[in-house]
Amino acid sequence: MKNLEFKFEDFTASDFINNAIENKVSVVETTKYFLERCKNDKKNALLEVFEKDALKRAEELSHKTIRGKLFGLPVIIKDNILYKGHISSAASKMLEDFISPYNSTVVQKLLDEDAIILGRSNMDEFAMGTTGSNSAFGITKNGTDDNLVSGGSSSGSASALASGLCLAALGTDTGGSVRLPAAWNKLVGFKPTYGSISRYGLIAFASSIEQCGIFTKNVTDLSLLYSVLSGKDENDASSVCYVHDTHKMLCPTPKIGRIKEITYPKEYQPFLKDTVEISIPNLSLSLAGYYTVATAEAASNLDRFDGVKYGSTVKDAESVGDLYTNVRTKYFGTEVKRRIITGNYNLSNENYDIYKMGTAVIRDLKKTFEKVFQNVDAILLPTASIPPVKLHEDMTDPLKLYNMDLYTVTANVTGIPSVTLPVLPTGLQILAARGNDYLLFNIARRFEK
Repeated sequence: MKNLEFKFEDFTASDFINNAIENKVSVVETTKYFLERCKNDKKNALLEVFEKDALKRAEELSHKTIRGKLFGLPVIIKDNILYKGHISSAASKMLEDFISPYNSTVVQKLLDEDAIILGRSNMDEFAMGTTGSNSAFGITKNGTDDNLVSGGSSSGSASALASGLCLAALGTDTGGSVRLPAAWNKLVGFKPTYGSISRYGLIAFASSIEQCGIFTKNVTDLSLLYSVLSGKDENDASSVCYVHDTHKMLCPTPKIGRIKEITYPKEYQPFLKDTVEISIPNLSLSLAGYYTVATAEAASNLDRFDGVKYGSTVKDAESVGDLYTNVRTKYFGTEVKRRIITGNYNLSNENYDIYKMGTAVIRDLKKTFEKVFQNVDAILLPTASIPPVKLHEDMTDPLKLYNMDLYTVTANVTGIPSVTLPVLPTGLQILAARGNDYLLFNIARRFEK
């Protein structure tokens, strides 16, 4: 292995893979290097390091002659992504000892292309949170500043990449849970078109709007990871294989829009020049539509955690009703309970009109964005509504926390792709039409440069 003038964590994913394939760096030595960094994690970014498994895999890969697209790449996965034979707890006491019986599709695709999974990352419990403070196993510190939170719900994945514990990371994005922590940790974060990356093997929060998302250092790395992870999956009825228009992907002169109803920070002005002003007056309703549907789906998805089928249980229940109550009271955190209660309220016979109004808002938003994207190729938005929150700042007001998702939930409820770039403390978010993920990458590269 050649001596390098920089540390392994300074590599981009693409450069590392090229060096590993050409034997300019040793996969075994670099895996040992990153594992040592993971074991010395000071951010509470990781819940477990897969040392024995990762070393064995690195040794096996070192003897391969035909090498995959992600050869030797050290990756961290969020704790709600199933990896066979490893704990996947969704950062909850409810699943603290749950061992995955199979691989999620995204994990299998990583392994098929010779990536090395180093460990599982901390997160907001069941992906419910904005700051990374709702984990049953403690808050995650920002990867760039110990005085700041990492952002949620994919807090650990963002912090791990930003602090040099890996070269790429996976999270899940239900309302901005990849893009917001990416913005706060000065990374590139991506939520793909709904259905373009399989959800099979993700511990569900809100099935109709969540997606596996990607953290990288630059857009080139992002495009590479997406090319591996995307595609139709027979195990996921919601997955779609998009046929991309090559001419559209290249898009020599993309038309960029900005939403006139939003007040942009003055620091955004260099990015807003040569943009077209567009109007989306119902954008302000997206947050209400999102939380109505997301909480309803959360209540439904988490109904299975009852102390009988799997997960944690109690022994002192005198009836089935007591068992359900005691288990869910003891092992669910405060935010999870809040969303279950809210979701069941919205789905009750007396209040079902609330849920119907939420779904109507989402249908209208989808139609609005379909019309907008007939005239523009992409839309610019801030990613976060505020800069990173300080670590010990009061984070108990749920409405204040929910409003942090103001600019990110739209991409989830409409199913469109969105990428955030590390511009300013709030990030620069770019949105494109459904299925135009590669066009989005090409536009994002222009801003990256």
